[in-house]
Amino acid sequence: MQRAIILLAALALAACGPDDMEPTGPRACESALPEQSGIIRWMAFEVAEDGVSEGFDLDESLGPTFEASACRARDFVDADGRDGIDNQLTPIIPALENQVGEGTLDALLQSSISNGQLLIGLTLEGLDDPRNDDCVTLVVRTLTGTPLLGTDGMLLDGQTLQVSPEARTARYEGAVLRDGVLETGPFELALPVSILDARFVLDLHGARVRVRIHEDGSMSGVFAGGISNDQMIEIASGLNIGEDLMSTVATFIRLIADLEPVDGKCTQFSASMVFEAGSGFVDPL
Repeated sequence: MQRAIILLAALALAACGPDDMEPTGPRACESALPEQSGIIRWMAFEVAEDGVSEGFDLDESLGPTFEASACRARDFVDADGRDGIDNQLTPIIPALENQVGEGTLDALLQSSISNGQLLIGLTLEGLDDPRNDDCVTLVVRTLTGTPLLGTDGMLLDGQTLQVSPEARTARYEGAVLRDGVLETGPFELALPVSILDARFVLDLHGARVRVRIHEDGSMSGVFAGGISNDQMIEIASGLNIGEDLMSTVATFIRLIADLEPVDGKCTQFSASMVFEAGSGFVDPL
């Protein structure tokens, strides 16, 4: 049962700049500089502490365009003071850690990255300036290959990995880069994921991505988006979970849903993942 719960939590994966950073895509972005890529070497479930969580206001619950709906859940604030952060994975993770031991879920994800099962590349195209640019294209692709690891077990910088032939490329045109921080507007992000014995494509709806570009070429940031209740229940159903537990899982998924109301019922739940990426090269093959 614990293994099934761990797998379910892992399936929830996959997956802030200044206030004046307003994404404007989609639009084509011309380039004066070579593209810049990072390969994710660390990723973790984002859990709010003392009401603080990385992420985005996915349901736009702040501002004059917000319309109240049945999809209301506790919002958080991020470390920079932005309100309205949506992250319904938060109530799940502590309960799971109590069951399987603190750090187990992060270790599961890290193992998937280190053994090459979960390799994600981020590429910035259309760069004119490495710090401030009004039009940048973000490309997110799953990669394949045998990653090179350092003595700490993390992916080494400067290596080249290939785009997976099964990858479904996600692109966001017209992202804005301000003071080395890139932020996208909402877009559809499909991530083929392989964790333990599970292989699937996870669709993040209305996904938002924030990428901080550091002086050494490394990156850090957050993925956030809505996960369909139906998709998560379908994925869980294929894990040989017992009927009684499956019923509980389905009920819980619907209870935490906080996005996309249809006929008064929320059809998605919000999730955030934080990441670090080392500088690298993506071979499109």
